[in-house]
Amino acid sequence: MKRLTEIVFSCICAAAGYAGAENIPKFIGISRIERMSEENLSRALRGARREQLVDVWGEPDYHLSGLFGDIFSFGGGRKSLVVCYNADGVVETVRVDEGK
Repeated sequence: MKRLTEIVFSCICAAAGYAGAENIPKFIGISRIERMSEENLSRALRGARREQLVDVWGEPDYHLSGLFGDIFSFGGGRKSLVVCYNADGVVETVRVDEGK
């Protein structure tokens, strides 16, 4: 009975963790990001979980120090996508840095 309870609990936790999977459409690959406005990216990614971004894009290039956030580089390193999360790892803000 204990094992069954552990399995059920694990399934519930997994379902809760990926309940927002629709928040990051699989078609938003790094190549598509280059053509999207910051506003559209922010709208598309808001509410997604960090794990979902990493599943689609891979590990970020950098992590923000002292904040919950990551930096993903694209466009041959000319552009960066700065993603800030809340304490639960849910996307709150997105910024595109065009570099110089």
